[in-house]
Amino acid sequence: MKILVIIPSFPYPLDSGGNQAFFNMLDGMRKEHQITLITRGWPESAALQRDLHALNSIWPDVDIHIAPYPDTKIVTPYPDFYFTALPFRFIRYIATSFRRKYNRYLLNHSSDDLSPEKIARRKTSLRAKNYFDEDIRFYEFVKEVACQGFDAIQCEFYDMLPLAYCLPKDTYKIFVCHEIRFVRCQNEIELFPDRNFEDEIEVQREKDLEISLMQHFDRIITLTQTDKNILSERIPADKITVSPAVVQWGEVLTFKSCRRDFVFVGSCSHYPNLDAMLWFCRNILPLLRKKMPVGFHVHVTGRWDDSIKEQLFHEHPELQFTGFIPSLPDFLNGKITIIPIRIGSGMRMKVTESIQAMSPIVSTSKGMEGQQFLHNQECMIADSAEDFAAAACKMASDENLQQKLAEKALLTAQSTYRPKDMVEKRLSIYRNINRH
Repeated sequence: MKILVIIPSFPYPLDSGGNQAFFNMLDGMRKEHQITLITRGWPESAALQRDLHALNSIWPDVDIHIAPYPDTKIVTPYPDFYFTALPFRFIRYIATSFRRKYNRYLLNHSSDDLSPEKIARRKTSLRAKNYFDEDIRFYEFVKEVACQGFDAIQCEFYDMLPLAYCLPKDTYKIFVCHEIRFVRCQNEIELFPDRNFEDEIEVQREKDLEISLMQHFDRIITLTQTDKNILSERIPADKITVSPAVVQWGEVLTFKSCRRDFVFVGSCSHYPNLDAMLWFCRNILPLLRKKMPVGFHVHVTGRWDDSIKEQLFHEHPELQFTGFIPSLPDFLNGKITIIPIRIGSGMRMKVTESIQAMSPIVSTSKGMEGQQFLHNQECMIADSAEDFAAAACKMASDENLQQKLAEKALLTAQSTYRPKDMVEKRLSIYRNINRH
């Protein structure tokens, strides 16, 4: 079967949960079907060309098309040499230096700049636009490829929903919902310090738009039963199939005692991660200091903006920003994973990554939502700052509890997310297409 898959960004390297979820599933799909992939990127980028070469060597049988991002070059009436000549280079250096010093001043004199409540309204996805909204060339690019005779066309992630308007009407269309956007929006406005009626209307409008776009697809795939239940209130349940992400179980590590080391997995570019760490730092860390006077460390993985790192570290010296970790299981082993997530839906790969590393987990209900891990059985779950701090302190002080939860979580995860079963579940969806 010929299947066209469309995603919003290049899926390699595997440095994010979204990339891992997509890569593992497509890796299983390509063994039974002929896959064409459309993604977005900067074709002239040396980094993209390097990643493309690496992915082609792994997937030689996948036909990859890269649609260029919109041209954002600023057009000015001045010739290019104006900006490369020495005087202008000097002016640019002075301006850059001033901006750097000014940003440092703001960091030192504005302790509330990164308060979760103020960030919430600035970072909300309610008013975020899809980045191809004003780029008709992307629609044309997709339409040209989509008309080449595919048995099914699959769009993944919220940003690709509007493509339903330009896909062939006689082709079976699938949408893979990694996260329900209106659920995320509702979570976000609940954090607004000045929530109002207009915000509620915006969420309802977002919900109506998202549901109406999903109606253009023949099949909706969610990663969790929780998300299916939510969508089933507006979309017929028999049109929705639950197909979790594929979890690749590598070598299971030996449990190590976790005493003073906590770890959070995720970069700040994903706003739910940023909110989680801001809430943890402002509301939970001070409580932990009182409960654990002997000291502790909180490791934060992934890419974080320098300005955010500087301010958070200045206020919370327990933080250690590690950057990207190539071998994440080895790093997580011997540390307690914290997941203070308050926003979003779907399946979080950071949960299964921690379980594979035998890292016991302290999470919010939202962080474990949709996955079959229960409080005091596979993890500890707490939703208030006080309860979260108490749970983290209890976990750190009880090695037997750590090992019991880590071992039970591993058994539950391995029985729930068998890679072959997960791939087979997804493949069964495509086999049923011929019956329609």
